[in-house]
Amino acid sequence: MNHQLDMNNFESLSALNKAQGQMMTVLPFLTGPLIHHFPKNKEAYLYHCIDQERGKIPILGDLYTCQMMPVFNSSESICSRSKKLRIVLHGISSTPKSPYLAPYVHAAIESGHDVLCLALRGALLKGHDHYHAGLTDDIFAVLKDPRLKHYTDVTILGCSLGGLLALNVARQCQDDHPKLKGVASICPPIGMQEAQVHLDRPQQRFYRRFVLTSLKLAYYKLWQQANDHNQPFKSKFWKVMRAKTFADWDKEVVLPRFGFSSIADYYQKVSINRADLNHLKTDSLLIFDRADPMVPIAKMGLEDQEYKEYGKSSVYITKGGGHIGFPFNLDLGLGEKKGIAKQVEFWFSQLKH
Repeated sequence: MNHQLDMNNFESLSALNKAQGQMMTVLPFLTGPLIHHFPKNKEAYLYHCIDQERGKIPILGDLYTCQMMPVFNSSESICSRSKKLRIVLHGISSTPKSPYLAPYVHAAIESGHDVLCLALRGALLKGHDHYHAGLTDDIFAVLKDPRLKHYTDVTILGCSLGGLLALNVARQCQDDHPKLKGVASICPPIGMQEAQVHLDRPQQRFYRRFVLTSLKLAYYKLWQQANDHNQPFKSKFWKVMRAKTFADWDKEVVLPRFGFSSIADYYQKVSINRADLNHLKTDSLLIFDRADPMVPIAKMGLEDQEYKEYGKSSVYITKGGGHIGFPFNLDLGLGEKKGIAKQVEFWFSQLKH
């Protein structure tokens, strides 16, 4: 087939398919801490960028090396001999330590990469600011970190909201970042308005309450630190705490801080459409699942094919998974090793350098 996905595709899924999508979303989240562990050769990453409104912003993360030595020595000079760096971005209500990222870290290390699991702004409850779905400033600052200049091969992998950020980096990246070789995006909400409408439905109250509760707890901590820093947020705290939908959250938190004229303006500027995919200058991989209960793939404007190329963007739409959760033996035809992390790593390995 070569036509756009049916707008009612998700709703027309059988009860069994929907249950499978829910299970493959929730089960990996529950079992992840038991079965997924990060490598032990880790060190803290700290850098800063200057935000025009908020001043000096800490950029935090965990840096893993593919060799049994630190990346930086005591004087912060480079020790690592690897020339390849993988930047990994987590999703909403997550951190660089979220277990679902661990398989991607191991796969990258096994292929000779050092790996930087980067925290989205404020995700570790440090500092006095927070991220939004298209805030790429911190990522571009990392790409210019002089301590990392020896890396000649940089790739980015993002999950969920982190995947949308990775695609926004690819869209904004021009010839002044020749080291960026490719980005992979797992279950990204490329149509933010469609995702918001979907998640704000009564049927999605479980996910909505879980995520919003997490966001509010984080916001409260950052709000306190912003006040201590004598840079209070513009948002009215009581309105933020009363937010019951993602539309409420974006209206009360994102718009006042980042100056978007409306929710529609915000969503339009951070979303990635088919035309964007066709015009990306960076090789990009996008992987979705039909039964994803959080990102309604049928409403993302893509064609109804298991595999489709849009310019330099390769899009896979799978069956049997959920939101960033996939069968352990997932096979996209990308190499012999099965599983989402191994398949993605093979795709990265085939990029032209």
